[in-house]
Amino acid sequence: MISDERLAEIAESGDPWLDEAQDIAKELLALRKAFSEPVGTIEATCDYVTDADWLQDIDSGEYLIIRKPTDSTT
Repeated sequence: MISDERLAEIAESGDPWLDEAQDIAKELLALRKAFSEPVGTIEATCDYVTDADWLQDIDSGEYLIIRKPTDSTT
């Protein structure tokens, strides 16, 4: 898998031939950030949301809530 450092190098490249690769690298970095910073959990058997700081013990009946990356959150 390509490292975050290499993606950052590609994203910041000034090469006009790499415009599409730069966009892909930026999108991958935003998605990796979103998946590494869940905002909470939902338990499948109950209807409640908990704070993201509580994520140390995720049981099989709980689902992570991930914020969709946007220009304002990246």
